[in-house]
Amino acid sequence: MAFLINLRTAGTTVAVDDPINSAIRYTFPADNRRMRKRVKKIGSKEPGTVEWLHRTLRPDDTVLDIGANIGIYSVFAAARTSHGKVYAVEPHAGNFAMLLRSIHSNQLQQRITPLNIALDTAAGWIDFSYNDLKAGSSGSQLATSPAMQAVPAVVTEQKPTQSVDGMIAAGWLKPPDVIKIDVDGNELNILNGMHGLLATTQLRSLQVEADPEQEQAIIDLLAGFDYRLVDKHLSAPGAKHLAKHGPAASYAYNCIFEKRAAGQSYNSD
Repeated sequence: MAFLINLRTAGTTVAVDDPINSAIRYTFPADNRRMRKRVKKIGSKEPGTVEWLHRTLRPDDTVLDIGANIGIYSVFAAARTSHGKVYAVEPHAGNFAMLLRSIHSNQLQQRITPLNIALDTAAGWIDFSYNDLKAGSSGSQLATSPAMQAVPAVVTEQKPTQSVDGMIAAGWLKPPDVIKIDVDGNELNILNGMHGLLATTQLRSLQVEADPEQEQAIIDLLAGFDYRLVDKHLSAPGAKHLAKHGPAASYAYNCIFEKRAAGQSYNSD
């Protein structure tokens, strides 16, 4: 599949300070305007996500970043898990190529494992519709996603899917302590593919982007596994949208959940 490349900007990088600790500096690919904007807004686009990761992560944590895009939050998480592991999942081919560059330019090859697959309820092959081929884009979807009807396909690719539980059982994924899910609509299906993990106390905290149509279903599903909603926050674009259109406006919140009760440790055997 051919992706659009601007030869004048290909290979461009941007260096930015960690938004919490200015002693840490990152380098990210920035071949187009959208990517540059993402990088430069590392601390301001989703300040709640940055604060949650900084507050929650421990040095030996395993992190699963589902919907990693070009890897900004994966790199931010890796800086806080010096003895841990980050799995960065990104199905969009253009974004994934830039995710690889982000890992390489920050010398995190041993701490971040990139996965060019889509997570879903179960393993299989499903149509993945691109709404934009350019790196840094968002909103592309699996055919099974509830958000699929809103995605005008530029091109469709057959994409391998896996469930979180299936990957853990196969030994491909170390059971995560912290999960971030931001896939623009398929969050509930992904959660339905990790019931085994959710039934244990291994997963300490997770943040799920929940659109208004799915938010209550996500809360109810996680409550069934003793996870409680402890906080929710908007991205900067979401807050701007809400301020302009009022409280009746619908916009996706990032919802943070933590385990409510004690239980068994995860064992995939």
